[in-house]
Amino acid sequence: WNLVRSMLVAGRTVEALPLLIHLYYTNPLQTDRSVLVAEALFLEGLVPEAMEVMASIFEAFPSSPTGQFMGGMVALHDGQAYRALDLFEQASRTNPPFPQLYYYLGQAYLMSDRPAKAAEAYRRSIELVDAFPARVGLADALYRIGDYEQSAEAAARAASLEYTHPRCHFLLGRALAKLGEIDRAKDSFETALRLDPKDSLAGRALAALTGGQAGEIEFPPDVAAESADARAGHEASQQAVKDARRAIADWQSRFTEDLSEADERLDAYLAANATVRGVDWPTADAQQAEDAQRAGPDSSAWTVRPAFPSDQPAIQRAFPEVFTSAEVVEVLVIHPAGADDVRGGITLKVSDRDKLVIKLNLSVQGRPGQTEEDETTEILMTHLLRAAVARAAAGGGRHITFMFHEDPGQQALRRCLVRLGFEVTMLEGIETMDGATFRDRCLRIVERYKRQRAIPEDVRLVPLAEVSYDRVDEFLHTFFEDGAGVDFELLSPSISRVMLKGDKIIASMVGYISSPGTFLAARSCVHADFRQLWATPWLYGDGAKAGCEAGLTVIQFCTDELRYPEFVKIARRMGSKEIGRIYTMALPLQAPWQ
Repeated sequence: WNLVRSMLVAGRTVEALPLLIHLYYTNPLQTDRSVLVAEALFLEGLVPEAMEVMASIFEAFPSSPTGQFMGGMVALHDGQAYRALDLFEQASRTNPPFPQLYYYLGQAYLMSDRPAKAAEAYRRSIELVDAFPARVGLADALYRIGDYEQSAEAAARAASLEYTHPRCHFLLGRALAKLGEIDRAKDSFETALRLDPKDSLAGRALAALTGGQAGEIEFPPDVAAESADARAGHEASQQAVKDARRAIADWQSRFTEDLSEADERLDAYLAANATVRGVDWPTADAQQAEDAQRAGPDSSAWTVRPAFPSDQPAIQRAFPEVFTSAEVVEVLVIHPAGADDVRGGITLKVSDRDKLVIKLNLSVQGRPGQTEEDETTEILMTHLLRAAVARAAAGGGRHITFMFHEDPGQQALRRCLVRLGFEVTMLEGIETMDGATFRDRCLRIVERYKRQRAIPEDVRLVPLAEVSYDRVDEFLHTFFEDGAGVDFELLSPSISRVMLKGDKIIASMVGYISSPGTFLAARSCVHADFRQLWATPWLYGDGAKAGCEAGLTVIQFCTDELRYPEFVKIARRMGSKEIGRIYTMALPLQAPWQ
């Protein structure tokens, strides 16, 4: 990425584009790079390719400044100037440090005949990066509002940034002509013509000045003249991008074929892995019979492949957290063979590099219109899980873990995992109850302990946001193999709680907003010396209080009855009820992938 940036700055765009395309199309989760990709394509005249990048980002992130900017660009390209202006203005409300946004906002203001606002937008772009396009736009906007002196200055600055572009010389000559500096204006038009002899506007302007008719000609205000060298460069860029896209298509085809081949070898690998682990494994005939019964007649009608930028909207709906995760994440998607209708996906995330532990997350859609599990759902789950296990094993993974929520009456996912050799390592119930009721009952217990002076004076309870997460994670890992159990990016630091005695952590409850109005406490643990006392009700009562203040009405929590049977009993007495279960299942990969 750094090499690409340096190439673009140095004007080596034809050389940079293939690498840029390779990077982005094989790393579609790095959406923060999308502006760089789209702008490079757009400025090189590769408009359809740029619009393809922009449309995916806008659909995936319609409320973010980047998504709104991309949507504005698509609208601008479609001739919807006012729609583009609206999206650009929305994107600019948070004042993001995003020079391209303000440049195209200026363009939209010019198209809607608001040159003063355009000049303001261009100046903001220049504050961030003093670039040629924004200087040219500023010269144009200032000319339209009659500030010819400042227009000439902006055009001259643009020429100093990119002298070989004819447009800045035309704009400079136009402003100078208005200021009555005819000789200097002629020089500027002559320079524009030397750079591009086909620039008819510069030719007509020069003829008008030579004939003494400067006052009778109103030069067009918005001219995007392009040099012959630039046009030749665009043609070279187009070929470079075509070659890069062809190479990427070949890579995708090889990757997909490798996944298919790995799937054929997976059962033999799983049997060998079971032997190394010393566990029983079904015979090949029994496994094949079960697979045939499981898969149904259309099991070969699906394609599992790596994700592409065009899949970003589907990935955002299924796995929004992967776009902000700092960890190594790979996404595989599935769709009907011969179509691009993504019906599911699975993520592989490296959660521990030293031990090569890989965490899975799965999302699938069954038949359209179906809300319950159906045959299609199980087929999709099976294909994706098999691909992920093969990918993990072939990539050197040593351990796979998967934590998932199972609603009553839905066991298809667990069946799929068991068939692959996964074993249950933790089983938790999900309890739910009214947040305000839970808050009041817990805090009444705490008040009783306080009146009895049973809580040490050096114990305090603080939000997770006030404590180093590394310390909390270390504490959680002493109780749970997977620590918090969910990605840090999902946690709600202002509601999650940490209890300290002096500087030592003695209890913690971490969770996240799982649905509108609901806070799910994913993990809670209390040091053995403080259980069955005031720690647990204080931990949950204060967290529930923060949730209520944030507008949440329901609190849910995961409970492990084997570890904390007393907590479940207390919660049930308070009126909680179980609404589902969370399974953590794991598959050790002790045999090497051959």
